[in-house]
Amino acid sequence: MTLVEVMTALPLFVLLSGGALFVMQNAVESFHRSEDYVSAPGWSSVERVFAFLETPAKHCGVGLPERWQTDLFSPPLPLYSMPAWSLWQKSVSVGDSVGGYGFRSTGADWGNTLRLVSCTPTGNILLKELQAEANVSVKSLFSGAVKEENTVDARLSVSWLLFPGTEVPVRLVREAASESPTVTARESLAVPWGTPVCRLLAMTVFVKNGTVYVDYHDGSHEQPVFHDVQALGFRFDEDRRLLSVRVQFAAGEKMLEVSRTWKLGL
Repeated sequence: MTLVEVMTALPLFVLLSGGALFVMQNAVESFHRSEDYVSAPGWSSVERVFAFLETPAKHCGVGLPERWQTDLFSPPLPLYSMPAWSLWQKSVSVGDSVGGYGFRSTGADWGNTLRLVSCTPTGNILLKELQAEANVSVKSLFSGAVKEENTVDARLSVSWLLFPGTEVPVRLVREAASESPTVTARESLAVPWGTPVCRLLAMTVFVKNGTVYVDYHDGSHEQPVFHDVQALGFRFDEDRRLLSVRVQFAAGEKMLEVSRTWKLGL
């Protein structure tokens, strides 16, 4: 190779070498960022937060209308028996709050608080058709008891059942811990035998002082569930039914953020 050819090729060599070094530097930085993620105390909490939200997101809105009137969950009397989530009027609400209080909807924007109405499968099914007129109590028959406690307070989520394929929540009114509890609903319904029996799950999720809290609206009030989380962000795309969640946590002096999006089963 002549000197002229060497001189001609030198800029290209420098350019390629610089590109290779840039790629290597980015790879090293990415590796260190990955180390920062997994070694931080909050990383395990991030994984648990996502795992915790996955099942409620999957079953969100099952057995419920897309939007409901406030009295769908309320007994005719007394008026104070109306549960908190009846006022939400839909399965997913995102907004801002201060430690879970003073919720204000943020619409399609990011908020620091999530309100979700979902269900928990009990593993039991209806052994006979459940048919009832509005506000009339009837006996049901399940393949097994759906709860251990006899709570029938209409304000608590543990007193409500949902059935996939229907849009009418059912309230336990007597013998709640038996295989044949007495139930009622605000609207008439007919649920075929063999339908899975689910328990209603209502959640308010927020962060306070570096800890994730959840209020299940079951009488236990807000409960600390995950630590080492600095902030939570939620956003709901109602048209595409996408719930995005971002979690911020500290790694030394750095503040790191991880996000995930679910397609909700509304």
